[in-house]
Amino acid sequence: MRSPRFYLAHMLDQLAYLTATSAGLTREAFLNDRTLILAVERSLEIIGEAAGKLDDGFKEAHPEIPWRNIRGLRNIIAHVYWNVDYDIVWNVISEDVPRLHRQLRTLLDSLEEDE
Repeated sequence: MRSPRFYLAHMLDQLAYLTATSAGLTREAFLNDRTLILAVERSLEIIGEAAGKLDDGFKEAHPEIPWRNIRGLRNIIAHVYWNVDYDIVWNVISEDVPRLHRQLRTLLDSLEEDE
């Protein structure tokens, strides 16, 4: 198994992509851009997959991160793709992604300081 830093870095890379891509974007523009929707879904899948690879003890040590929600969204996108609610996806990228990006940056920085 790889280190938590490895998976957090992947998550942060995708969160940075989502932040840059959604800057100045309106809900309507998002919902009308199929290519962007597919790209956002892929980024959210990667984030959820990386979160799932983290060991349970690590996640329990950092309960401020909504690990179950992250993984749950990934599972819906990957396994119930025909029933994804894009209003929820929009709320995730416009509201949750910036907060999660800050939280994971702080977490990764604290791990680097401990080493």
